Amino acid sequence: MPLFHGMHAVEQLTDKTGFLEGDILYLARNASHPRLVKMITKAKRAGISIRYENYKRLEELSGTRNNQGIVLERESAEEIVELPEDEVFGMTSGIILALDGIEDPGNLGAIVRTAAGMGVSAIVLPKKKSAPAGGIALKASAGAMLHQPFCFVPGISSFLQRMREKNPDAWIVTTASNGKILTLKEAARLRERAGVLVLVLGSEGQGVSRLARERSDEVLSLPIKEPVESYNVSVSAAMFLVLLIAE
Repeated sequence: MPLFHGMHAVEQLTDKTGFLEGDILYLARNASHPRLVKMITKAKRAGISIRYENYKRLEELSGTRNNQGIVLERESAEEIVELPEDEVFGMTSGIILALDGIEDPGNLGAIVRTAAGMGVSAIVLPKKKSAPAGGIALKASAGAMLHQPFCFVPGISSFLQRMREKNPDAWIVTTASNGKILTLKEAARLRERAGVLVLVLGSEGQGVSRLARERSDEVLSLPIKEPVESYNVSVSAAMFLVLLIAE
């Protein structure tokens, strides 16, 4: 089984995927460092197995003394496809889907499943303040998460700023309930544009952040009638992608 050791490696992995079913977290018996305590809390919330061992056992597991008192054992070696930022910045066509603070892993998984089916070039997720691309999302995506390329960034608004600097031909569209209605005519206009299109969807409660909106080229919304106030974010993602990709 794959093993990960050291605070940075385990934190980096679990920030992206969360803890998965079957994970086993091995910790030094005297673990008291604030980062280790935080990891213990996170693991307990996920309901995974936590085992306290002496340093000799941790060294046997990790193959090194430099394990910082933490080793993570994971059942599956399967990992999601991760793209470096520069590769995403260099895209010249297709759709990049940027998710600004999606909180529900079920919604994330449903969005990923649709995105993979529609051929989205990459999904951009913030490393913090986002549902983890882990077990719940994987299940909701029906396995599509293992085939859809991801790019993990410090934040969506800063990603958009760098995209604008590095790829001036990219067209950034954010979504909001008070944006311009995306009609069939508008959708056709966007499909005919040269260059990559970055579509930004916001969190279930707060929507797209102010900075992300300010760094976009236009703000669009879907047609909707009363008494319905809004669509579920995974439904919105599906509708936007169908309109922007289907001929």
